[in-house]
Amino acid sequence: MRVRLNDLVWVAMGLAAVTASQASAHGAIAIGGNTSEVAAKGIAVGDGYNYDSQADADARALRECEARRAGTAVGPCAIVTSFSHQWLFVSMDPAPGTPGFGWSIDADRDTAQSNALKQCQASSPDNRKQYCVVTQSDQDERP
Repeated sequence: MRVRLNDLVWVAMGLAAVTASQASAHGAIAIGGNTSEVAAKGIAVGDGYNYDSQADADARALRECEARRAGTAVGPCAIVTSFSHQWLFVSMDPAPGTPGFGWSIDADRDTAQSNALKQCQASSPDNRKQYCVVTQSDQDERP
């Protein structure tokens, strides 16, 4: 079987388009405060996802985080990680003055959700573990 150069060019162009489109999905998570001080001071979380550039995703995450920490004792927000084509889950104990908090990023939705809940439960006292709930979930999915 003989492959024509023109066919190879079309295949290469198709692969380049797929790679470029996958690279265009950027996400970030920003957290304000210290996870060990959630009970005393609270925590703020912001995210940005489905952005064309990492800088845009970071900027959105920081804006959201700063808006949520406004008027609180929560420390400044910072980007903690970036992600692409993955799920983000945040979990916390919704009662005021409780330490339960967790977050996770994974390509598999169930894994990300489970890990966020486990982190929240691990940071909660025994009598509060069952109160951890998902408070935020997003998927960076744009091709």
